[in-house]
Amino acid sequence: MRMDIRRWDPFRDLTELQEGMDQMFDALRKRFGGREQPVAASWTPPCDVYEDDSQIVVMMELPGIKMEDINLEVTADALTVHGERPWEAGENREWLRVERPYGKFSRSFSISVPVQVQDVKATYKDGVLTVTLPKSETVKPKKIDVQAG
Repeated sequence: MRMDIRRWDPFRDLTELQEGMDQMFDALRKRFGGREQPVAASWTPPCDVYEDDSQIVVMMELPGIKMEDINLEVTADALTVHGERPWEAGENREWLRVERPYGKFSRSFSISVPVQVQDVKATYKDGVLTVTLPKSETVKPKKIDVQAG
């Protein structure tokens, strides 16, 4: 039997509550004839993180963001990704619906095992940023053969 272990995110419930409130106010605005208003605020891009014997990999969805607008910082115990999705302003536009988030974002991840900071790699393809953090040799498991006594 396999049991998945998930880290508790204390802000997940608050984020879901905020999204629910946003939907409720959007519905009220539509019901009473209001229009969508674009709002620039901070937002949190979704991501997946996994670990295997040799590395930790972070995959983050950043569609519509230029590669040069993505900033990464790695220390011995943390990875931080930040940037901004600019608002697409245009003349003679009346917004009927605005669902995509705009503005600045920042995500930080604690690194619980030593990694080779100098060998961290980041690629950006099809709107997905993939950051690969190779584990230090001291952390990688080593197989030990048992010898007869």
